[in-house]
Amino acid sequence: MIKAGIIGATGYAGGELVRLLSGHKDAEIIWYGSRSYIDKKYADVYQNMFRIVDERCLDDNMEELAGQVDVIFTATPQGYLASVIDEEILSQCKVIDLSADFRIKDVGDFVQVEIEDNGRGIAAKDLPYIFDRFYRADSSRNSSQGGSGIGLSIVKKIVEDHGGRIWATSKEGMGTEMHFVLRKYQEVLQHEQDTDH
Repeated sequence: MIKAGIIGATGYAGGELVRLLSGHKDAEIIWYGSRSYIDKKYADVYQNMFRIVDERCLDDNMEELAGQVDVIFTATPQGYLASVIDEEILSQCKVIDLSADFRIKDVGDFVQVEIEDNGRGIAAKDLPYIFDRFYRADSSRNSSQGGSGIGLSIVKKIVEDHGGRIWATSKEGMGTEMHFVLRKYQEVLQHEQDTDH
């Protein structure tokens, strides 16, 4: 059984993670971190969880949490993790940062979505190839360590099949921004189609 802690458990991404992990046979959530709801029952925040989660929300003390779990998920505002993580925490457990900055822009007949992280970034030499099938920018990763290099090529295919476009910008040591543009859905009513003919 994998013991997990979630920092930001009462935000949207944290709530979805709680929902997913609560039903997982190999995972046990032992820490529901939320600065906004310390000591409040999690089910009082998410009332649809009243028969599933009986625990109370705790603070976001990652040092204490790291000694109790196998993995810490953070679903917090972008940049928060970088301000609290240190080598001591990383030596005790795995940390998975689900934080990112999402922006949606209205661009005429299109919608542009931007997703920004504050990770280690992608080298300029690798950036043109990240949407190619089986391409992995980090050569130290092999299939046994995760990633087959097809994820972004699948995303590109889906976006392009819907008449869109996808690209990325990145700065090493600063992070990466993924951008995609999709045409807005416009419903054509039957009587409009009939009058066009």
